Amino acid sequence: MKLIFYWHRFLGHWQKDAKLWLLLMVLLGLIRGVLCGLFADQMGAEAGFSDIISCIMGGAKFDARFALMGIALSFLLAVFAVTPRLGGLLDGLRLWLGWFFVNLTIVLGIVDIGFVYEYHEQFNQWIFGVIYDDWRSLLWTVWDAYPIVWIVGCLVVVAILSFYFLKSYLSEPFIERVPGNGLVKFSCVLLVLYLVKVGITCTLGWDSLSRKDTAVTNDVFLNTLVYNPYYALYSTVRDVEKRNSVRGLESFIADGDLEGALKKLFPGVVRSGLLVMEDWMERTVQDPGLEVKPQHVFLVVMESQDSWPMLDGYSDLGLVPNLKRLAGNGIYVKSFVSAGVSTMPALNSIIMGVPDVGIETQYQPTARRPFSTAIAKQFKELGYEVNLFYAGYLSWRKLGELALNQGFDHVYGCTEIDKSECNAWGANDRAFYKYVYKKVSGKDKPTFNLLMTSSNHPPYSIDLKKEGWTMDAVPESLKEVYDGVTSLNELGHFWYADRCLGEFVDVVERELPGSLFAITGDHWSRRFLNGKPTLYERKSVPLIIYGPEGLKGVVCPQCMAGCHLDIAPTLVDLIAPKGFTYYSMGSSVLDESGRQIGFGANVVITPETMWEMSGGESSEKLSELFNAFHAIGWWRIMKGSEIKGKVE
Repeated sequence: MKLIFYWHRFLGHWQKDAKLWLLLMVLLGLIRGVLCGLFADQMGAEAGFSDIISCIMGGAKFDARFALMGIALSFLLAVFAVTPRLGGLLDGLRLWLGWFFVNLTIVLGIVDIGFVYEYHEQFNQWIFGVIYDDWRSLLWTVWDAYPIVWIVGCLVVVAILSFYFLKSYLSEPFIERVPGNGLVKFSCVLLVLYLVKVGITCTLGWDSLSRKDTAVTNDVFLNTLVYNPYYALYSTVRDVEKRNSVRGLESFIADGDLEGALKKLFPGVVRSGLLVMEDWMERTVQDPGLEVKPQHVFLVVMESQDSWPMLDGYSDLGLVPNLKRLAGNGIYVKSFVSAGVSTMPALNSIIMGVPDVGIETQYQPTARRPFSTAIAKQFKELGYEVNLFYAGYLSWRKLGELALNQGFDHVYGCTEIDKSECNAWGANDRAFYKYVYKKVSGKDKPTFNLLMTSSNHPPYSIDLKKEGWTMDAVPESLKEVYDGVTSLNELGHFWYADRCLGEFVDVVERELPGSLFAITGDHWSRRFLNGKPTLYERKSVPLIIYGPEGLKGVVCPQCMAGCHLDIAPTLVDLIAPKGFTYYSMGSSVLDESGRQIGFGANVVITPETMWEMSGGESSEKLSELFNAFHAIGWWRIMKGSEIKGKVE
């Protein structure tokens, strides 16, 4: 008789665990469904209802594993719940575990929705930026952008209601008593164990799921929603751990053939016995591009400045008249991409001369000494005083420390700018440019100045009406394109950033004649007129080289393409005397025989076209070059300059 009661208690607890498992499955599925509904405008034109169903069903396989984690402890302890008292304790444990996982899932789902809204995909490596970011500024931005009090209040109410719901929902099993003989009972146990196996492997068969199983539709965006928030976080952590481990090289070249990667990227190097990377990256200036060496060089990296506002199709918006003016009177590289997915990876690449490989480069031990490819090193050897001007705080992501370690003579942040001109992230562009001009105009020595602005960034706090922004609706010609996903206030900050840049260039050109400017964006703004930008519209940033006096006689190739790592060699080849030797992974965009390929953040661009590496559409040769480029960068950042083995 005791054995019979034990059996019913045992199976009853497993049924309660199954009820909790189903609830977690439903919650995760609802989150995916909400994501599909809220961001339907980001799906491809050919995506239909069947694709959404495929996404939800494909995601359910991943949901099963994490739902199982929510019940794992109570499921295992059910074996020991042989008395009513122990069963009561197990019921209490299940209730609190269920309450925790249900509310954690709801919170993660809300955060995931916000993440997809901002970054257009689920949790990825950008989430690690939160760990290293300026928490004070980040929290102020979130506070300004979202109704935090209401959100927290609603979550508290949900937490209370969910507790009482779960208390009732988990109080009884599906079936109080399972009839049958020993064979039936044994079959029930086998069925439960098989279902546990299904939850672990996420399949009815014996093959476990992998990342390739997210490709359940032909729509790239829908496939990014197959993961649930838990699995997206888990996958991201696993990728970052691998990149930071000794196996990081395998992320780019499976066979670990570093020497082969160097041969692919630098095919013109034929010398033997090349033991350090500098032997491969050495470049010599053949003919200086400029007749007169500029006294001051300004490399301006504009916050969230991408290329799409410069396209003719959006000219009626009038967002970037000054960038267009400078491009028309200078050198404009249209086929250009950022080296990083966000500000710090892009700055790391510009400052150090190595690509972003998915790790926090500035925190690596190798970053404490100047890289041979560092832009400051090149310009100091050319006789320039090298300065970094950042509109934000130099402590952010250790930017100031990194710049000094990489050879900059001086670093300047927003702390010397009037606080009334600053928000949580730093000084507004106008105050920042005035500060830069004041510092540079007082120097007798030639200067190279790297500038990083901050205004075109959440919380988008510039008083645009005060600045003269009058747009209260998009132009008639773009009303069919505009769906309101980006506010007019956000679009107005493009206009403001462009206006302040134009004012700065005009003042410098007038007061410091002969200066040379290189202007780019740090990364795509993630702001567009609708939720379906083309690959170029969501990945490209401009490169403009301007200096009417200095650029006379400079001949540009008919077709140009590049990325952030190509800026330094382009400027050095323009300025340096014949015979000057330097090191670079990039290639001058003005060199007709150069690479003319831009390797960006998961994207490759050429003068003719553009590929996203995750899309699987690029040519085999470009894929090999992309992986070789990043493999070499990973090795230089993590291991240093020495190459394993001797290249014959």
